[in-house]
Amino acid sequence: MKQLRKLLGDNLRIVFRHFPTVQTHPHSLRAAEASEAAGAQEKFWEMHDQLFTHQTVLEDGDLLRYARRIRLGEERFAHDMKENTFLEQIETGYQCSLFDEHVTGTPTIYLKGIR
Repeated sequence: MKQLRKLLGDNLRIVFRHFPTVQTHPHSLRAAEASEAAGAQEKFWEMHDQLFTHQTVLEDGDLLRYARRIRLGEERFAHDMKENTFLEQIETGYQCSLFDEHVTGTPTIYLKGIR
């Protein structure tokens, strides 16, 4: 994705949808919440990179450590995580991906509307 972004610049629009598969990745839903909480502070991709770099270390304490590492507002992040601020949004996106778009795994990439 970074190579595509570099190559296409402003001609590329990335829409990221979470597809947490908690059966195989038990912390994936919580990680999705952390990335959305970071996104609310304009640091979605920074958290995304932390989560993918540390895919096997995703307990709540780890997520908070990553939030500190990317310099998020710690109180706001903790509040969003405690209140599950973005959970409904993530679950709705998952349902849409699964049932409307028939996505069955990740990554799924569309280019000009073609899967």
